[in-house]
Amino acid sequence: MDFKKLSVFIIIAGLAIALIGGVYYGMNQPVMAKTIPDNAIPPGQYWDAFADNISRQGEARFENINRIRNRESAKQIIIVGVIVLIAGIVVLASAKKKGDGAS
Repeated sequence: MDFKKLSVFIIIAGLAIALIGGVYYGMNQPVMAKTIPDNAIPPGQYWDAFADNISRQGEARFENINRIRNRESAKQIIIVGVIVLIAGIVVLASAKKKGDGAS
């Protein structure tokens, strides 16, 4: 069995997993209340104008809670990718040692 090719495949798989986790982490950054559209409630004009800002802040808070949860999942994906990457490096190092001694 060619351990060098196997180790390269494992390293590439680890990098891909870590990259997917990084993209997922980047997509779930916190949002500001100003960027959330308020389509459900028409904008207030008189005594209820303050409610627009409050509802957007509440929506942003709930959205950010979900994004925090998603970022925690992304961190776990990145950790798994790094572990696979380290395993590939270990296999590569052991393949070099065995290849040098066997020749």
